[in-house]
Amino acid sequence: MTVSRLALDENDVMAITTRFLAENAPWFSEDKIKFSQTDNVPVGADELTTIGSYMTCSHYSFHKMCRPKNEICVAIHTPADELRRYERFAQKYFETMAKYFPPLLKYFDSDFEEAKLIVAKYRSTAGGHILFPPIGLRIFTEIVGELVKE
Repeated sequence: MTVSRLALDENDVMAITTRFLAENAPWFSEDKIKFSQTDNVPVGADELTTIGSYMTCSHYSFHKMCRPKNEICVAIHTPADELRRYERFAQKYFETMAKYFPPLLKYFDSDFEEAKLIVAKYRSTAGGHILFPPIGLRIFTEIVGELVKE
């Protein structure tokens, strides 16, 4: 998913929901999410993840909610109430993760300067927390998606 598709696609539920979170959720504000063409966060970056990585997570989490089964959440003229349902689901997903992972809650509740310190602590060459590298967030979301499917 390119950033331009994310910015412009009006048929992709994941793109619409990602834009909603980037514009409305304080933990995905411009200074806490990297607007990048790739899923990778550059070494030394202060942001938790990239917009592309979040889109990948959205795919895995929304995949279980779409109708019919295995649809990729792209539909022309998705009703507004259905879009709101996806937005609420996305917000609830990250709020629930923060509830059970204190480092993530600490990050979400921090201002930009404190967030940089939290990222440095939990994403380092010496280790850190599984949710702080984008691949960790993605793998965790894939696992949750598979467990929900079971």
